[in-house]
Amino acid sequence: MAKLAATGYFHASKQLKQTLLPPLRQMEIFRAQHNGHLVTISSASEVRGFRPAMTVYVANKIAITSLSEGIRIDIAAPVKVSCIHPALFAVKLTIR
Repeated sequence: MAKLAATGYFHASKQLKQTLLPPLRQMEIFRAQHNGHLVTISSASEVRGFRPAMTVYVANKIAITSLSEGIRIDIAAPVKVSCIHPALFAVKLTIR
């Protein structure tokens, strides 16, 4: 555990909560209104592969995709759900 904390992976749980809670809260509003369109942003990196330094980032993107798909399947109210998966662009984060 100390090794994981030293590398920064202990922040994964906090980041995951910050990723998943806003869409769930928004769905409460949409369900009450019986209307709405939930749009989440994931990443094409979840299917493309990634560098080890991006493990927590990609885990969060996979989680948001799974959450969006689950909500879309389970929703009873007429609420639309879309999950956008933008591809990689040449920026400092993606250039080796």
